[in-house]
Amino acid sequence: EWAMEETTLAPRVETNGAVVGEKIFYFGGSVGNVATDAVDVYDTRTHTWETRNAMPTTRRLFAATSIGNIIYLIGGSGSDTASSMTTKDVSVYNTQNDTWSKATDLPLALGGYGPMSAVIINGDIYCLGSTTQAKTHFYKLTPEEQPESNILAVLVGENEQKQLSVALNLSMNTGMAWTTEDESIASVDPNGIVTGVSEGVTRIHAR
Repeated sequence: EWAMEETTLAPRVETNGAVVGEKIFYFGGSVGNVATDAVDVYDTRTHTWETRNAMPTTRRLFAATSIGNIIYLIGGSGSDTASSMTTKDVSVYNTQNDTWSKATDLPLALGGYGPMSAVIINGDIYCLGSTTQAKTHFYKLTPEEQPESNILAVLVGENEQKQLSVALNLSMNTGMAWTTEDESIASVDPNGIVTGVSEGVTRIHAR
């Protein structure tokens, strides 16, 4: 059943967002047919909004995806209506220190004619979007900037399994890249489930 949540945001369209921990980050879009650089965050625990450091440029019709504490904004348009303003830019937002940086540009400017999509799997970004010629393109990027690692401690017996998580909501785990420092001691699957293999100590990372 759907329930109404409180919002103090001005009505805006063509925006996009991503989840980090228990917070939802909303970026850009258009307010009254004018592109915006706004960044707003909703805390699902306290049901409150806050404003963060604005995007480097106004942006609409872009893709957004997250891994760890890092959010990537990909392509889109910086203008109100003109497709000629479609961009190759990939902006990187660090949610912990509220700062912006750049990742490698897209090979082609994408977005502007419609929404884009992006997901992160095992640390790689997959992006789907269209050019101004309405042709669809699909790209993969392995980011140079990686999020800070969550190092988790757990005690498991041989062949015993335990669920690790970076948040109370287990669905947050699928956006992380889970690794173990020693697979002969313990393995970890893409959902954060650790399996003990043999006696010893290893560290599990979630990025």
